[in-house]
Amino acid sequence: MYFPHSALVNGRGVKQSWEEALKYFGTACDLKEQMGCDHYKKAKERVSASPKSSSGLPLR
Repeated sequence: MYFPHSALVNGRGVKQSWEEALKYFGTACDLKEQMGCDHYKKAKERVSASPKSSSGLPLR
């Protein structure tokens, strides 16, 4: 089974993007998937805690 949010979080085959993964986790949570809600909460904390560059994008 393919999970696009996992690819985005880990940067497998795509550029790593916590913000993009957050969208997928949010969708899973909206569909009543508890694991999606759990990951959404963790991703939200990660995105909120990431230092931002002058362009507004998180620094890696």
